[in-house]
Amino acid sequence: MKKKTVLKSIVLAAFLLSIGLCYFAAAVPKGISFAAPAVTEEGKGRLVEFRLSLQPGAGRLLVNVESVAFKEDIDTALRTARAASEKYLGARLDNYDVVLDVKSDGGFSEVSGGSAGALFAAALIAMQSGKSLRQDAAISARIDENGGLLPVGGIEEKIYAAGQGNRRLFIVSEGQQVRFGNEFSKNISIRKAASISEALPYLLS
Repeated sequence: MKKKTVLKSIVLAAFLLSIGLCYFAAAVPKGISFAAPAVTEEGKGRLVEFRLSLQPGAGRLLVNVESVAFKEDIDTALRTARAASEKYLGARLDNYDVVLDVKSDGGFSEVSGGSAGALFAAALIAMQSGKSLRQDAAISARIDENGGLLPVGGIEEKIYAAGQGNRRLFIVSEGQQVRFGNEFSKNISIRKAASISEALPYLLS
């Protein structure tokens, strides 16, 4: 009788331990770091470092910016990117908080996020799909809730900055006008995409 009781206790303990390990694995935050093309107040292109994380929560959007202010459009871009990624994945992220960290080394006094919307969506999709963002590719485009890509400003400066940052592929929206495209093609390939679905094969690995 005692042996059966001990055996049941061991089985119960193992079961509870497995539940605990599964919960722990699910609770570990997912994160991905990337650089987004941007334009400074002086009109110069550069890459801005971001880290986007998913952690168990209540569906909040949290933005943490070091030493700079951020425009409201960075919150809007993140919210729209989440909606677009949910539509692409066919799954809601209501049980996760989306945390965006923006790192600045003093090159910006204010960070705008509209043109990083497509990259935010790609990062969210990458995390949920168990994939990575390619380090040799970049994208600059606004995104709508259905995943459509839209033109942005300062694209030439952003492409130049991406090329200087060893990116070899740059994705823009289908409707984006790019001046001096032939000059850029010597160092970086420019591709157009109408939606995040079309852009992802170039961005994920």
